[in-house]
Amino acid sequence: MDIMSSKSSDYQEVRAVPSVSRDRWLEHARKKLEKGYALIVSDERRNANFYMAGKGYETCPHKTALQLIKQGVVTKAGKHHLGSMYFLAETATAEAPAPVKRDVDIDDEEGDVADASDYDDLVDELEDDSLEEEEDLDDEDL
Repeated sequence: MDIMSSKSSDYQEVRAVPSVSRDRWLEHARKKLEKGYALIVSDERRNANFYMAGKGYETCPHKTALQLIKQGVVTKAGKHHLGSMYFLAETATAEAPAPVKRDVDIDDEEGDVADASDYDDLVDELEDDSLEEEEDLDDEDL
């Protein structure tokens, strides 16, 4: 039997696990759209792209694009020669969760939040060290 004439049902496709989760793709897509990119989703193929004039095209997973449309994150803005064009919905920018910023002391192994007093102590130590260095330099000059 020839390899080329084998039926496609005989061949079992092995799929790799995606390296980036769907949630990360959604977050990445939202950030792109916030920067002014348009989302173009093909009407005929399973294809989606981000587009910005001057920057060009960047690929977007089709499932991610469909999920953005389903969630109402994007609104249809018109047609493009590659498909339907979508922009970030005005309501989506207000709904976006703000990133949580935390001050964590790098030296602290437990991951506790650093106090302002820790920083004050560190500044005092640095000032004391610099004063001692100045005194040492003055003594050497004599």
